[in-house]
Amino acid sequence: NTEPRANTYMVNYLSSQRPTHDIEFMAPSSGTCTMRMCQVTNTVKVAQEIASTFQRGDKLTLVATGYKGGQVTGTAEINLADYTQNDKSGQPKDSIVSTWTSFNLASLQQVDKVSFALVSTKSVQQYFCLDNVVADIYFEY
Repeated sequence: NTEPRANTYMVNYLSSQRPTHDIEFMAPSSGTCTMRMCQVTNTVKVAQEIASTFQRGDKLTLVATGYKGGQVTGTAEINLADYTQNDKSGQPKDSIVSTWTSFNLASLQQVDKVSFALVSTKSVQQYFCLDNVVADIYFEY
């Protein structure tokens, strides 16, 4: 069956016991990999944790860093939660990503590795969901 499975995606857990890089292009000597985009969202537990602990001024940002030959090629950021804005009545606007959201990775340029990091004003679980990674891959042979 070649039909895509709607409920198949990766839950990424960022930990010091995991590999340094989350995505790796395995043939850098034979071609190039240029990142384009992916889709991300919070896990249910992280979204619940954010809803119960974040206050005005808090933010959770997912940072992607591209590498080629050990050198940084670029970074991209997307907010997975943002309590820094106010709604129309001046109250803190709680913006928690809870649906698949496009994350533009074009600024990473050509890479052989990509690493993700969660940066937050509060201590939260280091989980996020990742799906539909899109890259331009070129091979010479």
